[in-house]
Amino acid sequence: MCQVGGGVVEPLVFGLVGTVGALSEALHSQREVAANMARVYLALRALAKCCKVDLTTVVRDKFAKNNRKYPAARAFGSRAKYTVYESDGGNAFFLTGAKGAAAFAAVVLGIFVARRVL
Repeated sequence: MCQVGGGVVEPLVFGLVGTVGALSEALHSQREVAANMARVYLALRALAKCCKVDLTTVVRDKFAKNNRKYPAARAFGSRAKYTVYESDGGNAFFLTGAKGAAAFAAVVLGIFVARRVL
């Protein structure tokens, strides 16, 4: 797979991490977002090439897996965990009413706190 011991992968990984950090800063400042996205993409492509990973195939496989875990007919517009959509005889469990509102509020609050902390 990847040659980690020889020092081939480490610079690529550090480069990818650095470009993701730059993208994060660009998103925060609303400047050069597209250019930083391109840098992340190129760094990821370089790492994938080194590790002999076909990004097109693995991304397609990931979309297929997500489509199985989150069927669009049942999951669209929901932020529920994938286990909610697992086969249970056709009866998926959804939080509704006060419990659903409380769960939604907890998610929103968590996102707000995370954004303030990060």
